[in-house]
Amino acid sequence: MLFAGQVILGKWWGEASPDQRRRFAEALYGNLLRRHAPSLLLVTDGMVSIDDSPPPAAGAGEARLAVTVRVPGYAPVPVTLYFRRTGQHWRVFDARVEDFSPLLQLRNLFSAEIRDTGLAAVIRRLESENPPSASPGQRARQCLDRALGP
Repeated sequence: MLFAGQVILGKWWGEASPDQRRRFAEALYGNLLRRHAPSLLLVTDGMVSIDDSPPPAAGAGEARLAVTVRVPGYAPVPVTLYFRRTGQHWRVFDARVEDFSPLLQLRNLFSAEIRDTGLAAVIRRLESENPPSASPGQRARQCLDRALGP
């Protein structure tokens, strides 16, 4: 979560306090989860196939995996998932579709907003869009509950 926040904040990361970094990353995570988790729940095993990708080198901190997403009625979409090792776990931090990176797109959008309104205002906006006092894990469960229904 913090790594993606650092990549998205880019040059602003160095100017942010540790508290601002944490709050930005948590608010961004909650915002992305609220927006995209219900759609991701619609993806089934048959819609995604793993392409031939070399395994990461022993001790590597980053890796990538090529997959193809097939949605009925649409052309197959090649996607490259970028992972970063955190402890014993691999976590996706970017997914590129035809060289389009949502992570870099967010960096551009937030950089412009921070330049115009300031980092504190951006953090407050993101936090205001998330349910009050909900941790990222609680927000994930709320998204799942809404998507899956009673």
